[in-house]
Amino acid sequence: MVATNMIKRCVCCNSVYLKRVKSFYKPPKKEPDYKIKKYFREIYKCSDCGNFHNYSKVNMNKIYENDYSQISYGTNLWNKLLKI
Repeated sequence: MVATNMIKRCVCCNSVYLKRVKSFYKPPKKEPDYKIKKYFREIYKCSDCGNFHNYSKVNMNKIYENDYSQISYGTNLWNKLLKI
């Protein structure tokens, strides 16, 4: 799968000059386990303004409606917030 046709313009400067800098076929080591099947993600960088774009076919609404907060932050979210 190539996502090039999915991201056509930079959301910051509207440039069409986007370069794929990284493709992920499995979650990075420190990313929480969201139980995503067929993991795929690409990172693009705008050649004009330097903004990075994340492309994924993951349905984020489905992730957020489940146990996103507990998977991402654990059971004691308030204490983690205070550390910021």
